[in-house]
Amino acid sequence: MPATATFPHCLGVVGLMALFPKIRYPLEVHYVDFAKPHGQLAEWVGDDQQSCPQLIFVDRDDSLSAAYSQRAPTGTVHITHTNDILSYLVARFKLPQIHP
Repeated sequence: MPATATFPHCLGVVGLMALFPKIRYPLEVHYVDFAKPHGQLAEWVGDDQQSCPQLIFVDRDDSLSAAYSQRAPTGTVHITHTNDILSYLVARFKLPQIHP
């Protein structure tokens, strides 16, 4: 494995934030090392749910996220599937729809 590795599923989320900076700045983004444990991710969602990317709702879920989110064993509400994260961000920030 190369010294630097990337989570391929994160690229779509990173690209969306780069294309629409208005969504990047209201979010608190944490970048984690490729090797597990992935920083605080295990504390928030549990050891067995450390896939990336994830959208974590530390304070609360909102009405838009409820369609995509799940509750981790730790009690943290999060969205774990890339397409669901993208759909949530598009809806939340009223972005143009993603082409299928």
